[in-house]
This record gives sequence, structure tokens and C-alpha cells, in this order.
Amino acid sequence: MPRKLTAILSVSVITIVGLYVYNNRQISFNSSDWKMNVSKRPRMIESLLRDHKLVGAARESIDDLLGVPSASRDSVIGDRYIYWAGSDGVIDDMWLEIRFADDHVVDARYIPD
Repeated sequence: MPRKLTAILSVSVITIVGLYVYNNRQISFNSSDWKMNVSKRPRMIESLLRDHKLVGAARESIDDLLGVPSASRDSVIGDRYIYWAGSDGVIDDMWLEIRFADDHVVDARYIPD
């Protein structure tokens, strides 16, 4: 009986770890997916920040690239765009905050909650 239990637990752990790794792998940033499929944002955020120069960009180009925040967790607060960028899988959410001055990005930060 202990051998069966050990085998079942081993297969379960391997499956869970495999699913976690698969679901959390990084993917290249895609503007359409960012806007239309918020569940992909956590896997795209690294590519977005690495491959796209956000600081200095005009608000209009950010609107084209990321969309004006409008999803249920996104918001516009004064001179800032706040985009939900995922969850740590437990309790904390992560955010992408873009701050504007004179309609140009002056700061872009990935913020864990």
C-alpha cells in the first residue's frame, strides 16, 4: 500500500509542478493580447519592459501599444495609467504603472502589491 501512495503522490507533484512551470513561462509581448487577453499579461510583462522603451513615449503611442486602461482591474488616476499585470498565484497582485508629464511617459514601473 505505501508504494502505491508514494507513486500517486509523486505523479501528482510532478504534474502540479509541470503545470505551474508551463502556465508561468514567459512569452513575447503582443499588443493585441495585452489589450484583449489580460490573463496573458503576467507572462508578457518581462518582454514588454525589456523590449519596449516606455519612458519618453507619447501618451498616444502608449494608448496604441497597451490601450487606455479600461479592464475591470485597470484604471486611470490623474496623470497615471495603472494596468493589472498579474498575480503571484497566492494573494498579491502586480501592476504596471505608467506616469505621464506633458503627455509623455516619465516613469514606468512594475509594482508588486
